Amino acid sequence: MLQPDIDENQTSLDPVELTAELVQGIGHGEDSDATPDDMVSLWTRVSAPQFSWEIHLNNGSEGSLRWVTGLYYLQIDGRYLETIGYGPSIGAPTLQEDYRLTTKSWSEFGQAEYDIVKNLTLTVGGRWSMDQKRLNLRINQLTCDNILQTYSPWVPST
Repeated sequence: MLQPDIDENQTSLDPVELTAELVQGIGHGEDSDATPDDMVSLWTRVSAPQFSWEIHLNNGSEGSLRWVTGLYYLQIDGRYLETIGYGPSIGAPTLQEDYRLTTKSWSEFGQAEYDIVKNLTLTVGGRWSMDQKRLNLRINQLTCDNILQTYSPWVPST
């Protein structure tokens, strides 16, 4: 969802604010060994909603000096579940990785343009940013019964 608040007749020092929000999720299951036997299966689930916010402040577009400055923020809250299942013919345990990756990013930016003479403009700009990522990881060893209960939406009814 993008909600720009932009005034076409923008005057000096009017802020422009942009926000966006995205929610996405997906699940997938497959028989990965490509044989008729139940040897290797893969299941995955992803949910990664994100939110971003940005504000610009500028002095308008007239005159020989133009500038813009602003702030930006982004947050992504990703949750991931991956499972590799081995059938009875392999005899190995089923492994599951359950992890969450949270990303937060802040930045400040600015740019100035100055018309030195006709057809010659000096442009100077800069950006400072800080990113923070946090990872929580859990690895489980499951039995065949646990995997069927965990992923019941992908397992055919018997």
